[in-house]
Amino acid sequence: MTDHHNPSNDDELIARLRASAGPEKAQHDPLFDLPVARQVDVHGDEGCPDRNERCNAKGRAPAAVQGYFNVEVTEPVSCELRAGHEGGHRASFTRSRVMHRWHALEWPDRKPDLEPH
Repeated sequence: MTDHHNPSNDDELIARLRASAGPEKAQHDPLFDLPVARQVDVHGDEGCPDRNERCNAKGRAPAAVQGYFNVEVTEPVSCELRAGHEGGHRASFTRSRVMHRWHALEWPDRKPDLEPH
């Protein structure tokens, strides 16, 4: 007589193997784990002209892709303020059509996550 396969034993085996392996490591996306930048009004182009002296903290900003589907994508941005600045990070300073109005992408300052994952 042939024994029939019991799928409940598979579930028990999988559960035991997972338990012995320990907790699963968190998966991180290098882009989507970055803070999101939003457009804000600023007094002027406050960006540091010397690229070597910039903060360069990383963030991400939504950008519309015009075309057949008109979708929104996320692109990386880097802080253009001078290193050691206070407050949030800012990048991509642009002037609006109304020439006295400046805009920048701004995202909150946060300390790097040094905890092991």
